[in-house]
Amino acid sequence: MAEKKINWTLNVNIPGGPSISASSPLIIEAYDMIEVEIKKGTTRVQTGSGDKSLVNLVLIKTDVSDGSLLTYHFIDDPDHPPTPAPHEYILDTPLHLFMGKGCVGVLESVKNIIFTNDLTNPVNVQILVGRDATPA
Repeated sequence: MAEKKINWTLNVNIPGGPSISASSPLIIEAYDMIEVEIKKGTTRVQTGSGDKSLVNLVLIKTDVSDGSLLTYHFIDDPDHPPTPAPHEYILDTPLHLFMGKGCVGVLESVKNIIFTNDLTNPVNVQILVGRDATPA
């Protein structure tokens, strides 16, 4: 399968203080781009990804600047939730990024993302998953 690249750049700076920047291509074989509206309540989003060991990137972006009332967690099988409950993330910035197998490896799963929206209005969310498609 032909390789694809996700080019990324990060620049973080503190005015009058330090600045850190980095950029590099992330080599993948396939990606899934999901755009979904998360209405008030709970919404399950299937990412299309299988084994999380094949995933190199999970990016979640929202159109709200303070989504402190928008949470999500990853789950393998929504019909059989694990015990203890999976870690819940608060989408308190417009972008969450899990990049690299080490970072993605801390997630319970990448097959399903369960969003809970306690905001009055719906929220637009983009999810990008970069992965290998041919297990070794």
